[in-house]
Amino acid sequence: MNHRDLHFNASSVSAILLVGCASFLFCGCDSVFIGGCTLSTPVPKVDSVTPSQIDSQNLPVTITVIGSDFQTWSKIQWGSTSLPTTFVDSRHLSVLLTPEILNSVTINNGTGSIFVFTAGQTTNTNFSCADGGSSSTFFIFIN
Repeated sequence: MNHRDLHFNASSVSAILLVGCASFLFCGCDSVFIGGCTLSTPVPKVDSVTPSQIDSQNLPVTITVIGSDFQTWSKIQWGSTSLPTTFVDSRHLSVLLTPEILNSVTINNGTGSIFVFTAGQTTNTNFSCADGGSSSTFFIFIN
């Protein structure tokens, strides 16, 4: 067989890419490169949270987090509590804040802390390098 006899379909190209990615170069915990493939999930970034003030007597209310690098599995966190998050797109997440959720989260001096957590995808536990992570924290004021 010579090079003119080679034929590729989508399955064989995928297999070649996977085989090509089987040899890797470990570059520290900031990145793992597998061939030309990078196995990392970006840390989410939060630009704003709306509303920034909530009247606890007027629930439910939708909280929208605006930022970047959100994934379909990103979660809005209120302190240590993961909220039932709706992925809108890579720049928007939302949660419907109900009285039940508000009663289950920590409020300190009328303030709640909100951030986005995205779990990493790297499954190679030999290097124990996490990816993904938590955004900066924003505060919501509760009346």
